[in-house]
Amino acid sequence: METLTLRPTDVDSLVSPDFWDLPHPIPEKLTLRGHRSAFNLLRTLPRNGLAVVGTRDPQPRSLEETRRVIRRLQGSGIVILSGLARGIDAEAHEAALEAGLKTIAVLGGGVEEVFPASNRGLARKIIDRGGLLISEYGDREPAYPARFLERNRLIAGLSAATWVVEAAHRSGSLNTASWARKHGRSCYATPCLPGDVKRAGNQTLIDEHQAYPLWGPHGFASTHEASWLHLAALCPSEAAPKGLARDAETRVDVLRLTAIVTEFFDEGIDEQSLFDRQLSDGWVHERFFKAVDFAVRSGALLRRSGLLLKNASHPL
Repeated sequence: METLTLRPTDVDSLVSPDFWDLPHPIPEKLTLRGHRSAFNLLRTLPRNGLAVVGTRDPQPRSLEETRRVIRRLQGSGIVILSGLARGIDAEAHEAALEAGLKTIAVLGGGVEEVFPASNRGLARKIIDRGGLLISEYGDREPAYPARFLERNRLIAGLSAATWVVEAAHRSGSLNTASWARKHGRSCYATPCLPGDVKRAGNQTLIDEHQAYPLWGPHGFASTHEASWLHLAALCPSEAAPKGLARDAETRVDVLRLTAIVTEFFDEGIDEQSLFDRQLSDGWVHERFFKAVDFAVRSGALLRRSGLLLKNASHPL
């Protein structure tokens, strides 16, 4: 395990050309803790970085949603960034490790002062599995509330996209989302069910068009923002039966979507346009994404750089 100090003035082959394209104030230095081979992760940021944030006191279904989505990113090359706090942060790091993804913890204190103490074991596991700890503070400087808000800009800035899993009206996660949008990064939020006050902040982000609704990992590839379109190629399709869906509604929906996409056989159609079209026809979000997900996994439709195309060799 080694410690590396980076400064914006350093010309270092370890970082990508846009690594220091961070929200202001740009840190005077960044301290990184990890194995030497893990420092190569810096070359992939922010392009392959996905920030996953949320409350320290999440609902069980939010924890399960975090694991489900991150599990399906297995093999994609995506790097999961979060803040090593209790709750969603810790779950995101753990889920990434379980999926074989690299993960980076951006700390609100020094790399020698991991907070909370209950997550020090997780910090060691992140390093042992080829991840990193990153801090803009002195090695032994303690974490305190104002610093958590400061580090949020780094979590957002070092990532191509930020996903808010669960946030109430007043939440530090909304601060991270704000930094993401201010800095031109993609932002996503898990939709809020009626009466769910613990996700009221999520719904505000969606209602005010500050975040895209995220029902599953396919949603990352359905936006127009070029910084994240490459995920469609990185994220492997799950194994799926080659036939049609067993439930009748999805079967019909797949047929309808395939017929629409066939109209654009040569050029294809982007998912956002198809999404808007189907919502105007009365579909709900979940119905649309369920049909697209199955159509792609079963091979009826092909996803290419954010576009959907009819698979000419598929029997549909």
